[in-house]
Amino acid sequence: MDLNNIVTKQANISFQENGAPYSKHFDDIYFDSETGCQQSEDIFIQGNNIEPRLLAHKSDFTIAETGFGTGVNFLLTLKLYQQLSERLNIEGKNKSLTKLNFISTEKYPLSKVELVKSLSILPELAKVAQLLIEQYPESPCSVDTGQKPSIQLNFLNGKVSLTLLLNDSVNALSQLRAPKFGLVDAWYLDGFAPTKNPDMWSETLFTQIARLSKDQASLSTFTIAGTVRRPLINVGFRV
Repeated sequence: MDLNNIVTKQANISFQENGAPYSKHFDDIYFDSETGCQQSEDIFIQGNNIEPRLLAHKSDFTIAETGFGTGVNFLLTLKLYQQLSERLNIEGKNKSLTKLNFISTEKYPLSKVELVKSLSILPELAKVAQLLIEQYPESPCSVDTGQKPSIQLNFLNGKVSLTLLLNDSVNALSQLRAPKFGLVDAWYLDGFAPTKNPDMWSETLFTQIARLSKDQASLSTFTIAGTVRRPLINVGFRV
C-alpha cells in the first residue's frame, strides 16, 4: 500500500462567529470554544491520571492519540508537563520527570494558518501553543517524508516529543512497532463522534490499540457509545 496516496488534502474547515474551527468534512466542531480545554482536561488528562503517573514513572511514558485536530489535547499535556517540571525545580527536589513521548494520528491535518487561527481563541494555551506553532510546517500535507508520512517535533529541551502521523488512525497505528511489553501507557481516543466518523471507530482500530498497549495501559474517550465500549471489552479493556 502506498501510504503517500492516503493523505491528499488538508482539513476542510470553516470558522464560526466566535472563532471556533468547524469541520466541513465531518460536519462537527473541533472543540467547544467555552469549555473545550476543560472538557479535554477532564476526559483525557484526569481520565488517564496523567499527573500522578508522570511523577511516579521511571522509564519513558508514551501517550497515543487518535485525531490530533487542533492539538488541544497535546498542548494541555505539554502544559501539565511543563508545570510539573517547574514545580519540582521550585521544591528543590533532586528529581526530574521521565521523558514523554506523544504519538498522534491525523488524516486531515490543518495548515499552519488554520492552526494559528484555531488556537487563538484559547488564551490559556497561548504559551505552549506558540511552542507548537514555531515548529509546525506551513502545509503538513506537502511534507516529503517517504513511505511513512509523519512530523517529528521536540519540546522542552527534548523532554517531550510529538510524533504526528499523517494518515488515518488504523493505517498509521499499524505501521508502529511494539516492543515485547507494549508501547503505549495511555490512550486519548479522540476524533469526531462515531456517528460523524464511523470509518475511524472500527474494530480494526481497537485491535491495533490492543496490540500496541502495555499490560496496564489506560484509555479514555468522550463517547459512551456501545459501538465503542463493546469492541474495547472484546480486545481486553476493562470498561
